[in-house]
Amino acid sequence: MSRPIKARRQIGRRLAKRFKITAIREYSAGGFVFRQSPEGEIEFLLIEDKRGRWSIAKGHIDPGETSQETALREINEETNLESLRLIELMDEIYFFYKIEGRFVHMTVFVYLVEAIKGFQEKIQVEDLEWITGVKWFSAVEAYKLIEYPDLKRLTKHAYQRITGKELIIP
Repeated sequence: MSRPIKARRQIGRRLAKRFKITAIREYSAGGFVFRQSPEGEIEFLLIEDKRGRWSIAKGHIDPGETSQETALREINEETNLESLRLIELMDEIYFFYKIEGRFVHMTVFVYLVEAIKGFQEKIQVEDLEWITGVKWFSAVEAYKLIEYPDLKRLTKHAYQRITGKELIIP
């Protein structure tokens, strides 16, 4: 099981202080979108970026916007899904990255979100240069495709939260 959010936040601050990293703070939000397939299986909606990596729909929090509003907006913008039900905050993920010579300390609020009706089997991606694909996957397929360790862990957590069962990876 993961550490509580507060404990991980403190670890991130200690690491930044220890290595004397001065970083810009950025915040984003997104969600694990799920549905029940016609066969009754739980499926997750993943986004493929231009580097071929599969992840969740997410994006920066705009001024005056809550993380919940951002998660729903970003999911809609990146997938064209409109009938969404935000279930709960699953986790906050913290990481550092470097861009244009500056360190960025990113916090990502990850929500569990249900596609409640009107979802499409195939989703068309239009005018989003950073996205090359959007597709529904079984929970096992999603787990195997996601490269980021925190999101892999949250795939299992989301499945367990939805079904009450552990996700078994063959």
